[in-house]
Amino acid sequence: GDGANFIKTIVAVASSRESVSVVNDQWGLPTFAEDLAPALVALASVPGAAGMFHIAGAGPAGNWAEVAEIALAAAGSKAEVYRTSTAEYYAGKSGPIAPRPTNSVLDCSKASSMGIAMRPWRQAVVAYVQTGLIASPQEL
Repeated sequence: GDGANFIKTIVAVASSRESVSVVNDQWGLPTFAEDLAPALVALASVPGAAGMFHIAGAGPAGNWAEVAEIALAAAGSKAEVYRTSTAEYYAGKSGPIAPRPTNSVLDCSKASSMGIAMRPWRQAVVAYVQTGLIASPQEL
């Protein structure tokens, strides 16, 4: 929700460019804090809920390029998303590069079996952009 994150950054960067490069080989289920908080409260009230639970946005996994495309469309941006591999994206770049897994998809079946259902992450990305929490480029 609040603070620096991928969606805020991509919307800000795209505001001054015709295109942005985003990796399309890292997969996950983005999760909106506004959805996660009530899911955690609901889980805490489930009798017998114990152990480790994974909770993430629902729906088929997406990659960072998809997240960027959905966020930019919701923000009304005309910037194009250039899909690239992680290797291509970092080729020739210097400095420390944080290793990222190609698959960050969490198995949320345990939480789901306890009645915890999350909004589809694609809908959540649009809702997040529409909250107005996206700062102008000058604020980042």
